[in-house]
Parts: sequence; C-alpha cells; structure tokens
Amino acid sequence: MARIGEIVGGRGRIPTYLDNRMIDVLRGGSASDRDMEMLRHYARRLSGTTPRFCSWTQREEQLAGFKCDTELDLHSMLYSQGAGDVFQWRGRDCFKTLYELALYPMLVAEIRPGSLIELGAGRGGSAAWFADLCKALDLPITIHAVDLQVEDGVEGAIRYHRRDCIDWVKATSAERRDRASPLIVIEDFHGDLERTLAALDDLLQPGDYLVIEDAIPKQSAMARSLRERPYVIDTRYTDFFGINCTSAINGILKRV
Repeated sequence: MARIGEIVGGRGRIPTYLDNRMIDVLRGGSASDRDMEMLRHYARRLSGTTPRFCSWTQREEQLAGFKCDTELDLHSMLYSQGAGDVFQWRGRDCFKTLYELALYPMLVAEIRPGSLIELGAGRGGSAAWFADLCKALDLPITIHAVDLQVEDGVEGAIRYHRRDCIDWVKATSAERRDRASPLIVIEDFHGDLERTLAALDDLLQPGDYLVIEDAIPKQSAMARSLRERPYVIDTRYTDFFGINCTSAINGILKRV
C-alpha cells in the first residue's frame, strides 16, 4: 500500500481506475480470480523487478506461466479499431488500434525519430496520422509509406512508394543512403516476416526501433527470426496497458 501511495502521490494524488481497484482488493474487498491475477501483475510492475528490455528468450521465460499471449480479452481487441466503421484520420482509413494510437505518441516523443518507414501503408491514413503527430512534436521527419496500393508521390513530410515492401527495403539498404536517426520501421503488410527481417538486417542500426503490428499470428515466425537477432523487446510499451495489450504482441523491438 505504501508503494501505491508513492506512485499515486507522484501523479498529484490522482489514481487510475486500476489503482483504485487494486487498493480496494488489498483492503479486503471482494475479488475474483481475474482480480487476483491482475493484482499479481500490478505488484510486479510496482516492484520494478522486471527489466524494461528483454531478449526473445527472456520474454519466453517471463511468459512461461502465463496462460495466453495477452491480458487483453478477445472482445476488447476486436473492437479496438472500431465497432463498425474503422478509425479514420483526415478522412482516410487508419487501421490502428486504440492501443497503438496511445502508444505511438509516447514512443515517438521519447526516441524522437528522424525517419519513419511504414511497410504496408494501405490508403495512407496511418502515414498522415504519423505526419501530424510528428509535426505536433516539432520533429523534422521524413515518413516513407510503402505499399502496392499507393501512388508514388510526395505529401508534406510523407514520401509514398508504390513498391513491394521487401523489394523496397532491399533496394533502400543496398543504396546505403543516410537516413536520419533514430529510425522507426513499422511492419504491417502481412508478408513473409522472415524475409522481411532478413532484408531489414542491413537497414536498422543500434537504437532504431522495429514495430511488428498484428502480431498474434506471427509469433512462431517471430520466434524463429528474432531469437538470434540483435533485438530486445521494449516492455514499457508492449505491457503499458497490461501484458501485451497491443496488436504488436512481443513486437515493439529495439535494435541493439
């Protein structure tokens, strides 16, 4: 209870919904099995014993006793992009979950990227959202939006590339162009993940980030590809709303 008081006090004595519920449980209020599971995770987070960055093998060990990949229930995940119409930005479909819409601003504000590459740009709604976010943060950034559905062109900070994503990454890596660092690469095109990661090996440098979205069906490929590669999982973001409460399950990665 003392540690909770310290945390809440640091926020101007404003508790979150979760703080209030955990305080009630600790004071002997009625608690379900789910409440007790949440309390165990809550206490672990407050203790500060879990490292922020972990390798794929360390992450597997962390989650060994966990019954599923995420604390996020199925309905919350299914509704997270919209319960009918999809979330839009500037009138364009933007298939970000509400969790990513909260996580990316914090990640971008922290690392202040000089370049961002979106592999799987769709109709450009996500790239437009990133451009406006970076403008709000006063970041002079170039955003590369790659997809077979877009047309080549320039729109403010956005460069659109009508290309196969893996081919574009290979060509960009081969050109050895200097890209403003740090770099964020977002994989959201549902291609061959192992080939994509192999193509990114020469592009991403230490300190850069790779975010693998829609990662629930990609876990086996991620395990095969990431176990021996120089990436660590940034649990500050994967676990911000609870363990893997994001579409990027185990997939917010820092190159080391």
